[in-house]
Amino acid sequence: MKKFVIGIFVLSFNWVWSQENIQIQKLSEPQTFYIASRTNLNGGKSRVCKYIALPENTVKWGFSISTNKAKGGQTVTNNLNLLSQTIGNLDSNITSTKEISVPQGDSFIQTFIVDKKNRDLFLSQNSISDWKIKDPVKSLHYLGEGLLDQVKQGIAFITEETTGSWYLCMRNPDRLYGINANVETIAYVSSNQDTIVNKIEAQSVLSKEVDELTALQNESINYWIKKDHKKAKKVYKEYRSKGGNNQTYKTVLEKAIQTHQIDDKKIKRFLKKL
Repeated sequence: MKKFVIGIFVLSFNWVWSQENIQIQKLSEPQTFYIASRTNLNGGKSRVCKYIALPENTVKWGFSISTNKAKGGQTVTNNLNLLSQTIGNLDSNITSTKEISVPQGDSFIQTFIVDKKNRDLFLSQNSISDWKIKDPVKSLHYLGEGLLDQVKQGIAFITEETTGSWYLCMRNPDRLYGINANVETIAYVSSNQDTIVNKIEAQSVLSKEVDELTALQNESINYWIKKDHKKAKKVYKEYRSKGGNNQTYKTVLEKAIQTHQIDDKKIKRFLKKL
């Protein structure tokens, strides 16, 4: 009974105070962003950015996202429940995302976490030019942990940068259909910075390694999609040197080829060698 009463108090005030002096704070209410198609046939922008201001003593932060086609109907925003799910997992493992569910989406999206300078660069490639340029994020510098590439739903946590202001930038890669992107953001905030940072660093080594491998995998596959074979192979070698799983990489690459309807002899030869 005591735990239930505490849980109601937590959700009412959007945070939880654990025995380890960590608060989970909701950075904003769940929001829905309309993102137009790459050709903008119905108006709007194919790239949008959400401003995120991190509280002092943030040790980890992140977001969940789910998409649905923009048909003017019901969205899934109210079902994200990232805050309540992370509160439920705080005492068991503050770095785990396995128990956090995200509503199934139905449209692809790309996300990038960037600073103001790179937000301006990201938005400058909006409108019709977005479907003409070969590299949709040319020269963009972003945090690897916040990259979700060609997903319909997902969750990302960031530990590499935990101070200041950032932007969650989202891009709709579809040429014809607009989408609704449903987003919720949270932060893990410490009231005892030195103690909690040490604890998180000790517990999150594996999590960071997995995030880094995922970022390398996605980067390499992006190069395959752009038919930049040299860069794709170079990043793949780095991915493998850091312990990346060959079968996982092959599966994701094959799915990307199918999704983008790519017919490339060099990629086919590469796949046969995996």
